[in-house]
Amino acid sequence: MQPARDEAITVSETFADRVLSIEYATLPPDVVETAKRILVDALACTMGGYDSPTGRTVRDYVRRFGGGGAATIIGTDLRVTTNAAIIANESMLRYLDYNDDFDIFLGSSMVAGCHPSGSLPVAFAIGETERVSGRKLIEAIVAGYEIMAEAITRFKDTTLQKNGFHHGTVHAFGGATIAACLYGLNREQLVNAYGLTGSMNAGLDILDADNEAYHMSKNFADGVIANGGMIAAQLAACGGTGSERIFEGDRGWAHSLLGGRENFDFDREWSNRFHILDTEFKSACAELTTRGHLHATCTLVEEHDIMPEQIEKITVRSNKRSVTHTASPRKRYPDNKETADHSSPYLQAIAVLEGPITPRSYREENYRRKDVRELIGRVDMVHGPEFDGEHTSAHVTIDLKDGRTFQRKVTREEVLEMHEATQSDEGLRNKFVECAGNLLSGDQIDDVIEACLSIDKADDVSSLFPKLKSISEHAF
Repeated sequence: MQPARDEAITVSETFADRVLSIEYATLPPDVVETAKRILVDALACTMGGYDSPTGRTVRDYVRRFGGGGAATIIGTDLRVTTNAAIIANESMLRYLDYNDDFDIFLGSSMVAGCHPSGSLPVAFAIGETERVSGRKLIEAIVAGYEIMAEAITRFKDTTLQKNGFHHGTVHAFGGATIAACLYGLNREQLVNAYGLTGSMNAGLDILDADNEAYHMSKNFADGVIANGGMIAAQLAACGGTGSERIFEGDRGWAHSLLGGRENFDFDREWSNRFHILDTEFKSACAELTTRGHLHATCTLVEEHDIMPEQIEKITVRSNKRSVTHTASPRKRYPDNKETADHSSPYLQAIAVLEGPITPRSYREENYRRKDVRELIGRVDMVHGPEFDGEHTSAHVTIDLKDGRTFQRKVTREEVLEMHEATQSDEGLRNKFVECAGNLLSGDQIDDVIEACLSIDKADDVSSLFPKLKSISEHAF
């Protein structure tokens, strides 16, 4: 016999009410502006993955299996199914590990989060095929970011990763929310969409584990899961039903993915501040916790004119997660991009040899270079408990063979300032050029940025995507 339904309002119903309350006309100006800049940043990152092994793989995938639709593969004039476009565009977007972040502190060394722009290809594909307005697109972006961040914020002293699931699992709800907004689902349908997607879409954290090398699955995951959210919304729109108690129910999301219902705050008061305003724009294409110590090393090398052959040892003192997550033996000597951007020893070596981390830092020949590998062997990662509450901060000491020592500490505030600079007009354009300067002309880049920053004036967003067609089939 089924237990009696709890008549109290469920988490899914609370989420649906929040989503349906979001209207462009009542959004604060800074929320609208942030959504536009997120769109610019995401498209820059997508072009940054265009000519990568992942980019070539997904273009082959859509040519073979995704034909017959009306959604654009960014960088091309290929038109494919909505499902294929979401998976392909997100995989390119994620490739550089340059896309935005939510980071929520849950304890001294525990951080929960996700890369929320992983759900944006749902907005791209549906926005184009349904020919929605720019204002409707902004509503969907704000709503999707709101639900993903709210779900994470309710975690209580645990994370999805701690329980063996990939943080991108929240894209099940991000993709469902964005799709529901653009398809015009009502409250009951949206609740059903959450029940459907929550029970059918989750990723295992082996693709982002401390002691495992990485593979292309890291790039594909968020898009596949977000696409599952869209499918759930489509099913709900056609009468499909799912558990309205997906979060709190027996063997539901909290019970199964967080290790117990006690690990999720069901009664949390909703903030008046939109979560999208807490989005961090990355200022370097590498795992977020590396940003502080990489900046410290680049600064020391430049200020003291340090040559690689002078270095005896580099000691990075940072938080526990950074040390365990980006310096395990399986990641020390990477042989692919997916592992390299999560390898602090590799990134430290490249920072000394080439300066700040850019897309060019991941040239395939770098993984075999003798000078890179020798420097990797001189990097020592040390846990500094004093940094556990500031996961992007770090202290770097460079000892030279002649006995000299140079040191530099970078605080989380400095890292945030760098991220905020990336969000400025100049920062956004510089990042776009860095990612796509060999694929789009300067005029194209300016045209795309202008179209994004004025997207709320567009009656039909489908005109945005042809502006991104690459001028070259080849890149660096």
